[in-house]
Amino acid sequence: MSPETNDFETRARSRVASLGSELDLDTFAAAFNLFRASSRVMQDFELHAHRARQLSLAGFRVLFTIWTLGEMEPRELARHSGVSRAAISGTVATLERAGLVDKSK
Repeated sequence: MSPETNDFETRARSRVASLGSELDLDTFAAAFNLFRASSRVMQDFELHAHRARQLSLAGFRVLFTIWTLGEMEPRELARHSGVSRAAISGTVATLERAGLVDKSK
């Protein structure tokens, strides 16, 4: 563990502990570290895998969902892909311009 990471965790534990004794600091630290690790992995995927193919993470998630489940309404596509309903229209439009999806009327 780098000194910066250790300092961050030490300071975070101190701040969280100040909120009250009912919090389980070990569980909180494990969950937060898991979140940080998954965020780094997703950033790496976006930078090295998706962007190299002219895709955003949302674009990949939408394409993978359509590939897996087939055609569906935008609200269902949002629910299954984990992309917000507000972002689905723009994401699908971008994929359509790239020739990766075809919107049915």
